[in-house]
Amino acid sequence: MIMQVVWQVIENLQQKKDLSNLRIKIVFFDLEDGLAYLDGSNYYVKHNDLSNISFVLNIDTVGVGDSLLLHPDIASYAQNEYLDHLIKSVTAREIQYFSMKKPLFSGIADHMPFLKFGIPAFTVIQVPESDIEYLKNTITASTFAKIKSLFTILFNRKSHPMYFVSHRHNELDTSEFIDQKSLNLCEEVVMNLISFHLGVRLNVE
Repeated sequence: MIMQVVWQVIENLQQKKDLSNLRIKIVFFDLEDGLAYLDGSNYYVKHNDLSNISFVLNIDTVGVGDSLLLHPDIASYAQNEYLDHLIKSVTAREIQYFSMKKPLFSGIADHMPFLKFGIPAFTVIQVPESDIEYLKNTITASTFAKIKSLFTILFNRKSHPMYFVSHRHNELDTSEFIDQKSLNLCEEVVMNLISFHLGVRLNVE
């Protein structure tokens, strides 16, 4: 389903007349959850010139919700104008969002190698609003409840209360659960950030 979003973004960009000098690269990374630990994104960072990268948007999940999970934690990620812009945009549209101090899966997220290199980077995950409420409740949950949730993610993911977690990387991850409105939201987030980037570049130049 990510390809539908990608093609729609490409079509939108082709209609813009002021993008001749705007370089956008769409990269698909592999082995995020593999034993090599972020093998695809780590390899990219180590073997490419990153000097011209303004920011990295990592899209982890699309088409399964009307709310957004953001990583890293907003409070600890100051002076990222792209993330600030995204927050203002979704707030204005009354889209629910929640920022995490840590990713759901043992610190694994493809934006992290770029972040460690000093490049503004963050991850956006689409989820149902109920998933956000669950995450908010885990902040005050007991240690036992948090450990139980972690073990469920590791060993019995399909029974996890979060829709996003229970459908991730198993036979429940099929197109029948994809919602067109969610895909439209993902496209909107991407185009919003690209348009903002264009405005920043024009103001600078």
